[in-house]
Amino acid sequence: MPGMKKQNQSTNKGQAKSHGKKPREYRRMNRSVSITRPLRNVTRPIIKKYGFSEPEIFHQWAAIVGETMARMSCPMRISRNTSSKAGYQGGATLTVRVAGAAALELEHSAPQILERINVYFGHRAITRLRLEQGPLPIRPPETKPFRRDLTVAEEEGLRRGAEKISNPELRKSLEGLGRAIKSTTKG
Repeated sequence: MPGMKKQNQSTNKGQAKSHGKKPREYRRMNRSVSITRPLRNVTRPIIKKYGFSEPEIFHQWAAIVGETMARMSCPMRISRNTSSKAGYQGGATLTVRVAGAAALELEHSAPQILERINVYFGHRAITRLRLEQGPLPIRPPETKPFRRDLTVAEEEGLRRGAEKISNPELRKSLEGLGRAIKSTTKG
């Protein structure tokens, strides 16, 4: 029975090579994943091309400078200050594209904007703002939240909840607030 012996040996050899480890199992992810992380991985090289070593300033511009300023401006590139003649030791220059007449307002707010940027990063990353007038990138229109009509039971629940309030103006305001909250949420 030399054939049997040979078959057993080949089986033993296969087991010896695997060293008792199970083959790597691949886990399937049957769930939805936020597109933010993969999208940032795709945009990171493009953003770095324009000097944004840390692309958070681009992604978080509205949080850094405020919604009003963010609607009027857009960070374009960061350039490192290497010239000692310029008088800027360290730091960098942030070029910001500004829509038309808003340049004057941003010029006056430059110290506050620089302070906000540097507070956001936790160190003196940007020392100078350079404003560039031009068209801003097109932003998608803001969508309003969907508002649904309340059911009779929900309306009654709002009235019962506010009936103990003696001030009629306050009661009306609280009912309006409750109506607004319930109409934008599901269930």
